[in-house]
Amino acid sequence: MIDKKSFNEYLRFFHSDQIVPIEDAALLISESKNEFYMRWIQTGFVTQIDLVLDKFISKDDLDLIQQFKKTYITVTEAVSTTKKNKSYIVNSIRLGKLKVARTFKTKSGTVRFLDKSEVKTYLKDL
Repeated sequence: MIDKKSFNEYLRFFHSDQIVPIEDAALLISESKNEFYMRWIQTGFVTQIDLVLDKFISKDDLDLIQQFKKTYITVTEAVSTTKKNKSYIVNSIRLGKLKVARTFKTKSGTVRFLDKSEVKTYLKDL
């Protein structure tokens, strides 16, 4: 049985301005909920707060992601911003023309991040 004190504590935390619902965080960084889970939660970059009724991250973690995304983009994001096909970007990485700046492991694979400025410079030199 839940006592009144623990229930009130739960409500206080649930309505805190220090947490952000996962769906809102994904929208704020222009990602789908699934992309958000794969890139940030499954890799351990941020910690998910599970309050049973909904899942959250802290505002500090959201700020961390937003700062990270100012410098790095995923291969998928590089494809959409450069208007090149995925095999072009992947082959450029394989040939050493683009370097993977950060790699995060998930249960189902790997998320690779490229330095935004390096991608811009590489494409400018083409």
